[in-house]
Amino acid sequence: MKKLSIKLKVTIWYTAFVAAVALLALGIIALFAGQMFRSGQEEELRGEVAEFVEELEISEEGYETEEGRFYEDDIVFSLYNDQGELLAGNVPSSFPLDTTLKNGVVQTISSGQREWMTYDVAVAYEGGNVLWVRGITYMGLVSTMSGGILILSCLLFPVLVVLAAAGGFLITRRAFAPVETIRRTAAEIAGSGNLSRRVPVEASGGEMRELAETFNGMLGTVEATLEDEKRFTADVSHELRTPVSVILAQGEYALLPDATEEEKQEALEVIVGQGKKMSAMIAQLLEMARREKGAGMASREEIHVGEILAGIAEDLKDLAGEKQITLQAESEGDPAVWGEQTAFTRIFVNLVTNAIQYGKEGGHVWLKAWVEGDQVLCTVRDDGMGIRAEELPHIFRRFYRADKSRTGRKTAHAGLGLSMVQNLTEYFGGSIRVDSQEGKGTVFALYFPALRKPDNPLQ
Repeated sequence: MKKLSIKLKVTIWYTAFVAAVALLALGIIALFAGQMFRSGQEEELRGEVAEFVEELEISEEGYETEEGRFYEDDIVFSLYNDQGELLAGNVPSSFPLDTTLKNGVVQTISSGQREWMTYDVAVAYEGGNVLWVRGITYMGLVSTMSGGILILSCLLFPVLVVLAAAGGFLITRRAFAPVETIRRTAAEIAGSGNLSRRVPVEASGGEMRELAETFNGMLGTVEATLEDEKRFTADVSHELRTPVSVILAQGEYALLPDATEEEKQEALEVIVGQGKKMSAMIAQLLEMARREKGAGMASREEIHVGEILAGIAEDLKDLAGEKQITLQAESEGDPAVWGEQTAFTRIFVNLVTNAIQYGKEGGHVWLKAWVEGDQVLCTVRDDGMGIRAEELPHIFRRFYRADKSRTGRKTAHAGLGLSMVQNLTEYFGGSIRVDSQEGKGTVFALYFPALRKPDNPLQ
């Protein structure tokens, strides 16, 4: 049974169910048909006996009835005295003579291979005497009709089973046609590797339409994921190619026989700088990959956001001072979140560093945090060059660099900072949005779930 296809299993179960219902229905029909024939014969027997009694003329001298009236419509009539002695009429040869007389009672009497039905009526007349009238009829017709219905049922049953099997197969085939289409399309996609193909969606709706739409949605997700992976691989290759080329070129230059010690030193410094750049980029990529794979927080604790922002402002004060940028941090109340403090700090270090790097000489950078409903809202705002509107949708993409949009020159960084910021924000269950106007500045708004410690502090 396990090796059978779903369609065949459904067909078998459907056929078995219909066969069981048909068998039950035919059995009920046969039973009720037998009862109906018996009731009809019983009613006829009662009526004929009652009519026979009405025609009897009974007196103290005896009784009188029509000649030959003791047999009519397959019913045999007989008369008995109060002692059960046969007075007149006929009794079938195979009928048992010792059958007890029962007034107003229909009896079924079996004798050998035959079955009889009797009905007795006691008639009282003058002098306290009783005359018994008995009607006897053979139940062969009932048996014959019941047997005929039974035989017909036996003949109809296999026909119904075959029809049920054929109907079940056709119904199952039609019902599973969309599934077969999905299977065939999936096999073709797997064989060709063309993830842009989609399963045809039935216009009729229902579960099969939902299945097709779900499958197409899954294909879209897989296709997008693979495209992201391809783009990521290409971006990493491109980003690593430049520093590797620089390292090789500087290494070959330093190995030249006529290279001076000063030139060799400069080459080594370039090599070390490029190596640090590659190391930082790889570390960032590994960190984001770890977060995206759902790695748990190294340590969970209560994070007081105001203290974190104030500490960052203090630590980056000298970096901001190089461009005469005023760095300010404030918080309303005591906004707090729950999680990994190191990762949370890294979010705002990246944002503030970018704001300083792309800020204008003598400008401002503001950090602010407050509670809004069940969320902690944090903002990092600057009055720098801003970001072009056409570049805003792309700034969180890995390796994306805003080409001269904020600094007037190509940046030297790998373009992973904002991608990591988004990655870590989502890691905390938060979200981030950016609002920027070219020439006026940029605001990053981050939303985090407000502090809610888990039931188990060890988690």
